[in-house]
Amino acid sequence: MSDTHTIALIQVSKHDSTRFYTDYPNIEQCLEGILRMYETKLKEAHPGAKGVTYDYVSLCLYIDDLKEMTVLSWDRTIQGYRRYDRLFVKSGLHDLCANAVARRR
Repeated sequence: MSDTHTIALIQVSKHDSTRFYTDYPNIEQCLEGILRMYETKLKEAHPGAKGVTYDYVSLCLYIDDLKEMTVLSWDRTIQGYRRYDRLFVKSGLHDLCANAVARRR
């Protein structure tokens, strides 16, 4: 996919102080960033572990537990940002994980 400026707006909990945003050059890198965020959370929860493992269901539960998550991606056809919800993010993460597993085989 071509470069389409993408912004992830995330609020981790009900506290406003947990709001943050990150921006990326495209949707794929945004999804990779969200996945890294989850992996970092797992590593922090299990500091002595050599590695982290998880399944797609636990990743989706993490996404669902976030107070807010929205992805905005620039769409040249409308000359504005298109909004994507959690379902889009989970679908994109599923594809990202499936492709990673396929590459390892």
